[in-house]
Amino acid sequence: MTCDDRTEKVSAGQTLVLPADRIRRIHAPERAEAHVAMRADGVASVPGAEGTRELPWAR
Repeated sequence: MTCDDRTEKVSAGQTLVLPADRIRRIHAPERAEAHVAMRADGVASVPGAEGTRELPWAR
């Protein structure tokens, strides 16, 4: 997982807390599952794309 200029490897059972309003990239070289907690009305944006995307759990 990369957030700003910092990269961390996260293994099964670990917790990673990400700051809000930061560009982040998550890469999984094999099948992975993540449990995410955030505001119910949260949205995401993609660098280089216009607007925001509603997240499935925010519906």
